[in-house]
Amino acid sequence: MKSISFLAAIFAITLFVACNADEPASVEQPLAIDEFFNSEPRSVANPVHAVLTAFERDYPNAIDVNWELSNTIYHATFNVSGALASGTMNAPSAAGTHTNEAYYNTNGAQVQSERDINPADLPQAVKDALSRDYPDYRIDDAEIITRGAETFYEVELEKANQEIELCINPDGTYRTEDPARGNADGLQAAKTHFAANYPNARDAEWKVFNAFIRVEFEQVENNRETDYEIIYTSAGEFQKIKTEISVQQLPQAVQTAINQYIAGKAGANAEIEIDDVWEVTAANGTKSYAALVEVESGNSEMEYYLELNADGTITKETAHEDN
Repeated sequence: MKSISFLAAIFAITLFVACNADEPASVEQPLAIDEFFNSEPRSVANPVHAVLTAFERDYPNAIDVNWELSNTIYHATFNVSGALASGTMNAPSAAGTHTNEAYYNTNGAQVQSERDINPADLPQAVKDALSRDYPDYRIDDAEIITRGAETFYEVELEKANQEIELCINPDGTYRTEDPARGNADGLQAAKTHFAANYPNARDAEWKVFNAFIRVEFEQVENNRETDYEIIYTSAGEFQKIKTEISVQQLPQAVQTAINQYIAGKAGANAEIEIDDVWEVTAANGTKSYAALVEVESGNSEMEYYLELNADGTITKETAHEDN
């Protein structure tokens, strides 16, 4: 499974204003998207059938698709070449390739979508507000976000070594900050630690969750690209780093435990493929491991996610029907 294509890393002092505005209790979609941000997501090869069907309908030209699951929300990160199908929640502003994200619940309803746009395509009211309130900043990046019937924009403003990220409505009014997702000091602390300890990182993508901060990135080591993921607390304290490794790099006790577990789940003629394997190093240096395994038997395809201690003890197991 290939890793998600990420935006370039920005090592800057950051003021972060989260985009998940407080909404009236009667609006369900923001509550649905919060399901994703309430816990750490895990990679999945494919979503359930209802989600995959909806996604292929909404984005028939999607390429480089990667999926993850958190609670009941599936998250796809992908590129789209050319125009999208009519009736989708967003569409590219011009022909070409566009970076997209889409969130679906298990019933196949899309609860949020995000897409990079050219800053020149922002509504005039948005550009006027930014020029008025941030005259010394330039717009470094812009996204259009659709949530139910609501559309707004996320913009990154840059000046020297300062960066401001905020959300703004089409009429130029700013969206209310959500304290749970707007820890500016925590994000700044995390980025400071990251810049100091991973100077050779590239293609870093930051995402702020309700209780933690995640950055995914690549490094080239021994002429090979390696994928990493770091989890920081919401206060910006280093918590753990996940490193993508090969099956052969797993401790023998972990390999044996995975093989025994899958043997107990798979039939005699099942096809077994270990998609992803990670080494997880905690802040105190303790190592653990995680693996994503696909098992295909007849018309049935199952996906198993395992977390294990170095001695092979399974600490977490999740089964997911891959259809």
